Amino acid sequence: MAYRALITANKVCLVLLSLTSLLGCETHAPLTDYPYTQAWQQVAEAKQTNAATQVVGLALGVEIPAEMFDDAEQQAEEASKDASTPLQALDEIVADVSTYLVTAMPEYANAAGTAWRLTLAVGTLIDGTQDKKLGSAMDRIARKLIVNDQFRKHFKVLSSTETEASAIIQQLSGTHPDDIYLPDDDTAEGVAKVHPDDLYVLTGRTDVFSSNRNRVLKTVTIIDVQHPQSRQIVLSKEFARTYYFHPGDMDYISEAENQRRAKAIAELEALGN
Repeated sequence: MAYRALITANKVCLVLLSLTSLLGCETHAPLTDYPYTQAWQQVAEAKQTNAATQVVGLALGVEIPAEMFDDAEQQAEEASKDASTPLQALDEIVADVSTYLVTAMPEYANAAGTAWRLTLAVGTLIDGTQDKKLGSAMDRIARKLIVNDQFRKHFKVLSSTETEASAIIQQLSGTHPDDIYLPDDDTAEGVAKVHPDDLYVLTGRTDVFSSNRNRVLKTVTIIDVQHPQSRQIVLSKEFARTYYFHPGDMDYISEAENQRRAKAIAELEALGN
């Protein structure tokens, strides 16, 4: 049996050597080193090579064991269909929105000539994704604003639910009520008294769009800072991020990571030329 296995192995090696000679195969870097597009090209080429190997094997009278062939392209296709929104998207939404607000809102307050501290009620981020991974973004954004010294000089941050934020906007729009009270854990009473002129409300929504058989995901987040008393949206911003399903990682990678890999592979190929 051992002798027959050795003969079979030698024949398989002969087939592979023949195929390499016929196709001019090259040694490739690991699949995870390639950017998204080239990685998918690699698995497609591997599928073609597997088929050609079987043809050459038949021509040489060698039956190549089926376990030698791994259809990486099909496996990656199946995985991409079931892939959910990457958790990295949540981190990047938090970073994008908080980085923008810690600069834009103090600039707005300075331009408005406000000499006193204003209040920002942070609502929820409406999560338009199917897997609902992004709903906690506003809580994390609020925490980043709270710990930013520059932001705290101009705004007191209060968290509120979507319902509370909507109620505030509806209550104050176009009216001139007395001070209103909002939940505030920093006070002994558990509430904060806020004058309507000094109150702003942050709301937002994120949606995810897929393309190319779910290989590409794009997240689009839109945030608004409203001043309910004047019925004005004083700040509005859209943030978009793109993610690519990588057959080597079997997961999504960011656009920045994809560009990093493309640059590294280009430099590697330039050295080989």
